[in-house]
Amino acid sequence: MKKCSVFKFKKGMMRSAAPVLLLIIFGLVCFSCNSRDRSGHDLTGQGGEKLPKYQVLDTVDRSALGNGIYADVLVESLSKNDSADKLADIAKRIAEIISANELSLYCSEDAKRANFSESYSKSHPGALEKCALGVLRDNSFQKY
Repeated sequence: MKKCSVFKFKKGMMRSAAPVLLLIIFGLVCFSCNSRDRSGHDLTGQGGEKLPKYQVLDTVDRSALGNGIYADVLVESLSKNDSADKLADIAKRIAEIISANELSLYCSEDAKRANFSESYSKSHPGALEKCALGVLRDNSFQKY
């Protein structure tokens, strides 16, 4: 009886193809996970844009008071020139990821420090005005 095969492999060919196959599978898995963070939250926005790099500077758990979690978030790639809709979309997605119901958005750490320290604000004039972007409360964003 003759063997019929669509693929004809030479001896040892499968061994050399295995690393390539594993690399392709790894790439596909990474690509499929690219639009989600580690907790499974979608990182793409309404227009398909990815969530910019952000850093949670501070969180305060006010659950005992019935106020939930407050967070200060730094997104250095944003500015006052960005639209309120764009800032709101980013703030809402970050709030969902970090489980915060209130969030202040900044484009520099100086702005956050100036917001909480009058002496820091005086020694860094304009920091707050330039980079305090807005606040998200009860899923409603207010641009500064």
